[in-house]
Amino acid sequence: MILEKAFALLTPSPRTMPPLGTKVSAPSHSAAAGAFLSILAFADQLAPGAASRLRAEVLAGIALDGVDARGPAEKLPELLGAAVELTGVDDLGLRLAKAADPRRFGVITYAASTSPTLRAAYERTARYMGLWNEGVRLELERDRAASLTSIVLRLRGKTAMASPDGRRQLAELGSATMLMLGRSFTGAPLSLVRVELASSAPPDMRPHERVFAAPIAWSAPVPRLFFDDAALDQPLPQRDAVLQEIVSRSAEALLAALATRETWSARTREALVALLRDGSPDIARVAKSLGTSRRTLQRRLTSEGQTFESVIDQVRYEMAAGLLADEQRSIADVAWLVGFRELSAFYRAFRRWSGRTPAEYRASLSPSTTTPPRPDRAPARRVP
Repeated sequence: MILEKAFALLTPSPRTMPPLGTKVSAPSHSAAAGAFLSILAFADQLAPGAASRLRAEVLAGIALDGVDARGPAEKLPELLGAAVELTGVDDLGLRLAKAADPRRFGVITYAASTSPTLRAAYERTARYMGLWNEGVRLELERDRAASLTSIVLRLRGKTAMASPDGRRQLAELGSATMLMLGRSFTGAPLSLVRVELASSAPPDMRPHERVFAAPIAWSAPVPRLFFDDAALDQPLPQRDAVLQEIVSRSAEALLAALATRETWSARTREALVALLRDGSPDIARVAKSLGTSRRTLQRRLTSEGQTFESVIDQVRYEMAAGLLADEQRSIADVAWLVGFRELSAFYRAFRRWSGRTPAEYRASLSPSTTTPPRPDRAPARRVP
């Protein structure tokens, strides 16, 4: 019964408030293996051997083999930034967009290209964008008074927290790709009214001017491509209602599967809740309970941007914070339930997680306070 209550504490409440000193963790998203592999292949063309170095330096431990393989979306801007440094090509994102084969986006391309109009094609692309990269969200915003529609590119979760250089490359890659896809869908020239980019103007703006061929405003809040409504409402040459229904059905199934995809981080968290009552479970024991090996579990967690130590600390922190809300439960009892056999070790760990001692955290709670979200960074070392 105690464990059931403890596991329930891991589901955040709408009234959740973080304790003082705790950074709220940004959500992590995934991206298709193809998103990583296309960057590696292009970098290797520009600088032979670059792909091997980038895999070792940026993507170590991330498995990208297999049709359904995915990696942490926040690694994409890091990979792009590292590729720029390695190749010396400052407009790498723009070049990659120009060189891209639309077919690499798979079902997204086919669902979009068979749409009745270019506007519908972009709407389909926005809907299924997560199949390629969950770290990017596309939105269409229409200004009927001006007869304009803008495609907005927003970075999400940990992707939005990447370095400025990485964000710039990813935003330019995404914006240019949307324009190139539109041209491939129509099979004809497609002009923009204007462009807004979130980065500051680079010393050499000619690559951007050549790609977008429209006035560019720099340092905008978010990247936007502005189209005339008439351009977006033109019919597509490959429109096919029957084929689009079939392809869209497949895309919807993939989207649903992605939404319910159980991560190894989630499975590890669930296993830890069941094992914490017996002390501090090590990774070998958790891996055995999940029917896998220690090495495989480590590799799977790394591919999701996690480590075993970070997951166990997140679970302990969230369970402890929830249990401390019960004033009838002693702090020593809370420490025991989350796997600490020494009260002093629990105090040290909780202070690192939240910036407060367990007693200070309990004193700060109001009747409406519930379990705080996991901290942005759990301690690097697990306290036994």
